[in-house]
Amino acid sequence: MKEKTTENSRILVIDDNETQVMYIKYILTSQGYQSSFALSGETALADPHLSKYNLILLDISLPGINGFEVCNRLKNSLDTKDIPVIFMSARQEILDKVTAFEVGGVDYITKPFDNVDLVKRVKKLVGE
Repeated sequence: MKEKTTENSRILVIDDNETQVMYIKYILTSQGYQSSFALSGETALADPHLSKYNLILLDISLPGINGFEVCNRLKNSLDTKDIPVIFMSARQEILDKVTAFEVGGVDYITKPFDNVDLVKRVKKLVGE
């Protein structure tokens, strides 16, 4: 079995806030991860390399289809159903967190997030 390393871990960040995306990409790149981004759910779902990602960081509030629907579609596709999804949101309502897990999310990070916490959660899911 191949050991997980940051060099071969690809992470997709889906968030409509470009500044937030660039900040997350900077954090991930500084840890050796390869990352890509999409500014909408539709763009992410149309990515021809979608099934190649090891992890998806997904905002709930997106233009068009929201993060819950994006995750639902990912989990209902044979090509992407096994990709772990970490939800990231400023929403702190219990119902949002419950919904995130019900549609297939494996973790939920509240914005603003702590960089160290984000990296630890990513490492837990895709390795060091």
